[in-house]
Amino acid sequence: MVFGLPEGKAEWTKFLWNEGPALLFFVTWLCANIGLFFSTYSSYQTNEDYKCPHDIMGAGLSVARGAAMILNLNCALILLPVCRNLLSLVRGSIRLSFIRLLDHNITMHKLIAWTICLAAVVHTGAHFFNFLNLEKTGSLQCGGQPGTSAEDYAFATIAGSTGHIVVLVMFLMFTSSMSIIRRSYFEIFWYTHHLFVVFFVLLCIHGLGGLVKKRVVIDPTDPANDVYESQPPNFWKFVVGPFGVYLIERGLRFYRYTQNTIVQKVVQHPSKVVEIQLVRRGFHSKPGQYIFVHCPAVSWFEWHPFTLTSAPEEDFASVHIRVAGDWTTKFAEALGCNWSNKGDAGEIQASATLPRVAFDGPFGTASEDVFKYEVAVCVGTGIGVTPFASILKSIWYRLLNPSIQLKLRKVYFIWVCREKEAFEWFADLLEALEQQMEQQNLYDFLDARIYLTGELNSNEVRNVMLNDEEEADAITGLRAKTNFGRPQWGRIYEQLVQDHPSTNIGVFYCGPKVVAKELGRLSKQFTNPRPGGTIFNFNKENF
Repeated sequence: MVFGLPEGKAEWTKFLWNEGPALLFFVTWLCANIGLFFSTYSSYQTNEDYKCPHDIMGAGLSVARGAAMILNLNCALILLPVCRNLLSLVRGSIRLSFIRLLDHNITMHKLIAWTICLAAVVHTGAHFFNFLNLEKTGSLQCGGQPGTSAEDYAFATIAGSTGHIVVLVMFLMFTSSMSIIRRSYFEIFWYTHHLFVVFFVLLCIHGLGGLVKKRVVIDPTDPANDVYESQPPNFWKFVVGPFGVYLIERGLRFYRYTQNTIVQKVVQHPSKVVEIQLVRRGFHSKPGQYIFVHCPAVSWFEWHPFTLTSAPEEDFASVHIRVAGDWTTKFAEALGCNWSNKGDAGEIQASATLPRVAFDGPFGTASEDVFKYEVAVCVGTGIGVTPFASILKSIWYRLLNPSIQLKLRKVYFIWVCREKEAFEWFADLLEALEQQMEQQNLYDFLDARIYLTGELNSNEVRNVMLNDEEEADAITGLRAKTNFGRPQWGRIYEQLVQDHPSTNIGVFYCGPKVVAKELGRLSKQFTNPRPGGTIFNFNKENF
């Protein structure tokens, strides 16, 4: 590839097969932005109704209005990718090839945000240029106020003052969204990001000053009677619909907050993982979905996403949370967890006083599409295994029900983890699945491959060597033997191609971006859409 683009017909075929819907959406969005800018620019350049203000401000007026139109469009779009109830509704009503487009919702949200930033810079820069021209030749009729300085236009007018506050709000939102801030100081990101309400309100009143005026023809036979009137703000027309959808989302969250949620069980696992089982009346989910968890005792405003580890067939919703930040640490402590001694584990006593917990959801993810494929490859690293707990549990329940016909014929489950203690909470599920496969003579249905990347002490090494010939693995207790080191992803894909010709394989991943990038690259590389070829559809968790 050159600059990330495929070369040759075969490479382009693979690329379009995997990224076609996303590419189509991106091109449509890009063309809409370009078209709106240049059509608006041309209108202010050539339309006689704007001749007088254009004579004063020049091309700066046209550039500012073109950039403003891009702001209008993208501010209307930016909330939609994070309206998770809407995405879940859409996910259930479109074709599989387009469902994968929804998995790029956070990427699209970021792209739209950067477009807003760029348009705001262009819009602001053009208006600084306009203010200088208004200072020189401004008139009451065409726009401006004679004797007013450029500084006053920039800071003492409605447009100028609100514009500078909007720029400040954007600066705070963008800097707090940086990965290093978001991961280390999530609370800062969370609270600062909600300044978007201030951002939208300010943009709604930004045009009230009527800086740009449009000609109103009083007498078509006498142009001398024409007047120029300020135009009312129109930003609100673009955002009222999407903002209404967002308010509905918030209303649903508040409704779910008010519902009675029972903390049924809290289990403290090794490697600082806490399991919580929640019960809420009328709750239904699909395998691989996630919820937002809220604990008022920890924070009144914060809601954090966690993948469900319970199956739809179970009468509770469970999540496994890795304690790694301020909120998760305080939440675990509020639930009664204490890892003062390494390896401490067990169920928190029912007599313990538990805080009130609420949750919002469930919301759809890529993993819930696993049952739409005949062959699925599920890859998890560390706590990223959680989506597949729900999926594997649901498989187990469906195999117990002879009335359910599964399209899924083969599941490859690959788990990469640093510490052997992390396998503890998941091993029981895998063992139950292995036993179920054996009872129903489905030995080849589940291919579980466990990879341990951390070091073992001398006693653990000796135990592994002594039990190497045993039927059960010395570390996990499973029939599937533990592999030491990292997976050879290229070899795994080569074997999948050999074993499953003429097959559409779903690859599902949850974990760090480094592995996601490698799996995405290999999925494109080994995809062969020709007759008899194997097709890999890569799906990554994003929430």
